[in-house]
Amino acid sequence: MKDILSQNQIDDLIKNMSSATDVIVPVKKDRVRVYDFKKPNKFTREQIRTFEDIYGNFSKIISLKLSDRLRANCFLDVNYIEEQTFFEYTNSIPKSSLIGVYKINNFDSFVSVELSYSTSYSIINLMLGGNGSENSEFNGYTDIEMNLVKRVLKMLSQPIIDVWSSYVDLEVDLERLENVGQHIQIAAPNDVIAIITIKAEIANKEGFINFCIPYSLVEPVLKEFNSNQKFSNTLKENDKSYEEYIKEEIVDNTVELSCCLGKAYLTIDDINMMQVGDVIKLKKTMNEKAEILINNKTKFLADIGVKNNKYAIKISNTVEGKK
Repeated sequence: MKDILSQNQIDDLIKNMSSATDVIVPVKKDRVRVYDFKKPNKFTREQIRTFEDIYGNFSKIISLKLSDRLRANCFLDVNYIEEQTFFEYTNSIPKSSLIGVYKINNFDSFVSVELSYSTSYSIINLMLGGNGSENSEFNGYTDIEMNLVKRVLKMLSQPIIDVWSSYVDLEVDLERLENVGQHIQIAAPNDVIAIITIKAEIANKEGFINFCIPYSLVEPVLKEFNSNQKFSNTLKENDKSYEEYIKEEIVDNTVELSCCLGKAYLTIDDINMMQVGDVIKLKKTMNEKAEILINNKTKFLADIGVKNNKYAIKISNTVEGKK
């Protein structure tokens, strides 16, 4: 039978197994993490997932703001979230990083935002008219460079308020900018903190942004971190459907309504020579309908008339494909 081994095959197999026991299999250190059972993690998985949602939204907002401010492609995304002691974190901050310290006024507490050298230098280089390339050697930061980064960090205050608004109302102000990790002092050495690491790609240069949030700051609002329960409780209390809830949220939003009677294209020279009483010829006849724009997009066509001794427009039809 083919499935039965011979005595020689069995001997070879036993010999190979005995020799294999002497082989030392290296352990990948990057996958090993020390866990202290005497001090269990304070942040639950559900709370970590909520952090991911909050700072995922934050990353999208800042990606747009930075792209607009720096005139370059910027992409930010949450990389990972971990729990550490404040002492471990401050000892791991490189000398080349810049750290912004924000004061949470209504909680009388602080959080910090660390920019890696590649991120901060790309920002500085772009603001000074460069292409965002990184300096290979770190020679410290000048006062001008520190002030440029400080301007960008001030821009983060409002987005931080916005992404946390569903859970708690914050009053955030940038208090100072540090370039030494041991100087931030926003928590006691043994205090537990959450580190939210955001991968930052600025002008095709990769870096990271670290948010350091003390547990004592978020402890009062941890009960609100179950977003599903929070949303279901809102609907239950108000006894409204999801559709009604969304309608009420957007009903008070303001939109811009304007009427375009016609268009004319003039040169700068023509505009400079204009005087009171001049007539501008439009590219429309008197019989053509005016355009009604909502947030600068044409939605309706209308007839121009008079009502109660005032000029008025009457909607005649909807622009095809735009309802």
